[in-house]
Amino acid sequence: MELTLVPIKGGKLSVEPEAREFVIVNEFQSGVFQIDKNRALISLADAQQMLRLSAGDLYDTSGEIDPETGAPKKIGTSPARATQVLVRTAEGYTPQQLSRAVLDAYQTFWKNSRSLSDRIVQPPDPFAVTIMTWEQQLADIIGPVQKERELMRILFSIVYIVCGGLVLSIFWAIVYEKTRDIGILRAIGASRPGILGIFLIYGLVIGLLGSIFGALLGWLVVSNINAIHDAMGEPAPTWLIISVFTLGGILLIVAIHAAVRGSILRWLLGVIGCLLLVAVGVGLSLHQGFLLWDPSVYYFDDVPNETDWFTALLTMGGAVLFSVIGAAIPAARAADTDPVTALRYQ
Repeated sequence: MELTLVPIKGGKLSVEPEAREFVIVNEFQSGVFQIDKNRALISLADAQQMLRLSAGDLYDTSGEIDPETGAPKKIGTSPARATQVLVRTAEGYTPQQLSRAVLDAYQTFWKNSRSLSDRIVQPPDPFAVTIMTWEQQLADIIGPVQKERELMRILFSIVYIVCGGLVLSIFWAIVYEKTRDIGILRAIGASRPGILGIFLIYGLVIGLLGSIFGALLGWLVVSNINAIHDAMGEPAPTWLIISVFTLGGILLIVAIHAAVRGSILRWLLGVIGCLLLVAVGVGLSLHQGFLLWDPSVYYFDDVPNETDWFTALLTMGGAVLFSVIGAAIPAARAADTDPVTALRYQ
């Protein structure tokens, strides 16, 4: 493999690129598409030589000539340089702690270097050196992802309101249908807080069961997201297509049998199920695979599959809260039911 680098000369890009042949000995992936698509790893010494950053001799530019060689007098050596240094911290330390430690270490190194009178080339001033964490360096990648997460939180808030409205509507219908039963409970001594508690506990149980089931389903999907993504990128298997059409045929037979028996509900459900399965089967037959998460757009070669349980628990808590809130208004209406009026309710 031929690698061509353009060295910096005098603060500007050189017009003389450096090219060298390298033997590929291994492959490396960081997992970030934007990095892996245009990056190769070579030894530091080779990179310094090609970019003209290796150690070199320093000569007197004041005009003093070495009498032995007739060339400018050599006054010292310039150490090898680097434009960027990556530092990895040990486990248990945050990027901010590492950043402060690196800054302190460089300031100590700079002060010690300044105290050496025989050192001609001095390191840059600490104010001229940029020290960034990986989050700061990759802000252009992390920023859009964080904005997408905030957008998802906003969407979840809207879903909370919708779910709360659904719970309210369902419980309102339950209270309306159970008015006489509520009146009987009130007549035999049930208190208003007791009636209120029945419906609130009902809403709480619904919220808990729904949030737990949703969290488990989400965890299963996230844990297997890469397998799902790979399966979506391939044509649907033949056995799945045959199975879907077979189920559609069974539902068609059920619908015909229901029509003969005069059951409109079973006939309607059978027809709807048959049409849906046929549509799914046709879609699977035409499916030839597609790339949902394009690495060039979403940066990562693999879809992240780690569950953020803190956010998941917050989401579950919001679901339970809005379920209880949705049940609270019908529960209050049930608690305010007058037993005499309710017993007359038909």
